[in-house]
Amino acid sequence: IKALKLMREAKVNLGPLVTDELPLTKWEEGFRRAKERNSVKVLLCPFR
Repeated sequence: IKALKLMREAKVNLGPLVTDELPLTKWEEGFRRAKERNSVKVLLCPFR
């Protein structure tokens, strides 16, 4: 719960945890990348 509070208050920079950012049209590639061991967080962006 403390971690959620820190995130909500923007006291923790979570940007470095995003390993990939892809348009929603490349969702299959995003899911493939998410399964890789070196992947932390893959974002699928609908407006890209």
